[in-house]
Formats: sequence, C-alpha cells, structure tokens
Amino acid sequence: AASPLLYFIFDHAIARLDLRTASGKQAAADILLPVASAIEDKVRRAHYLNKLSGLVGVRPAELLYRLKNRHSKPTTSNSSNDAQALSINIEEYFLTLLLKCPEMKDSYKEMPTEYFAASENREIFRVACSCKNIQQLQDELDDTLWERCQQLLGTEVFTSEMECRLSNLELRLKEEYYKRLAQRKEDIIGPEDVEAIRRVFLDREKLGIKRRKK
Repeated sequence: AASPLLYFIFDHAIARLDLRTASGKQAAADILLPVASAIEDKVRRAHYLNKLSGLVGVRPAELLYRLKNRHSKPTTSNSSNDAQALSINIEEYFLTLLLKCPEMKDSYKEMPTEYFAASENREIFRVACSCKNIQQLQDELDDTLWERCQQLLGTEVFTSEMECRLSNLELRLKEEYYKRLAQRKEDIIGPEDVEAIRRVFLDREKLGIKRRKK
C-alpha cells in the first residue's frame, strides 16, 4: 500500500499547481520528483514516477536525468513561486477526504474539535459530522464557510485507501494538537496530557505495524 504522505503530497500538487502551464509542470517536477525517486520499493517507485510523468508530460527516464543534473541548472522564479504556493495543510486535507467520503464520518464524531487549530476548520468539522447530507451542511454553515467547503469538495484527490489515510491523518492531527499544547509556555502540561501524548505515538506505531503485516 502507498504511504498516506505520498498521497498527501501528490494530491496537493495536483490541487494547488496549474499543470496546464510550463511553470506549474516544472514546479510539480521539482517538488514530486525527489519524493518519488526516494521510494525504496522498485514497483512503487516506478508507479509514482509514471504518475509524475503523466502529470508533467515528460518520460520517466528524462525525469531521472533531470534529477541527476538538477543542481547544475538554475530554476526560474516562476517555478520557485509555484513551489512556495504548495502549502501542505493537514487539517484541510483531512476535511477534504471526510467531505468526499461522508460514509466515514461516523468513525470521527467523537474526535475532539480542538484537534483543529483553525476555528473555521473546527466549525466545518463539527457541522459536517452532524449533517446527513450536503444540502443540510450548506443550510447549517454561513456563506463564508460553505464557500470554503465547496473549495475543499472541488479538490482532486486519490480515492483509494480512504480509511487508512483518514486514520493516519487523525493521528497527525492529535500529534499536532499536543505539540501546540506543549509550545504554549503559559500552559502546564499535566500527567494526563503526557500520557495522552504517549498514546498518540503508540497508536502511530501500532498502525504502522498493522499496515506492514498486510
């Protein structure tokens, strides 16, 4: 199975870069080529190199040649700007998957809204978990948040292994939440919070073991 992080990075490249332009394709290659070429498994590496090849219209062999010689060629300012525009946001990614797979929301109704740092994401998550359909979601949200939901729903993402990807992202959200707690100097982290942090990393390890056994 592919790493959820790989899905994450490829999804955001497709969503955030204009692959109709030369600068967008160049930025996609700059961002995704090192990721794909670093995959140890040969079959998976070939799969993602072929996927990148299809996105940018360059043969895999030429992409690998580009990687080998990338440090000898200057990049354009447009490519640099496009690469900076590729912001990876775990909260938005989680909400995108959840909105696109409403049948999965029952598994996350008990997830604390505090896991979301952005207040708008907290509200979208809270309302989405309580709504039966998209129409009800639109009725419950104000115009600004509904517009945000439409943007998330319009994001192209891979549709395979959704359950595994959502589980991984939930753990990432939990981890980031406790990191924020620890970074607040005015907060005193009690024993119960320390134990909660320990459980997050245990959950991540168990999930990794489970996936390796498949």
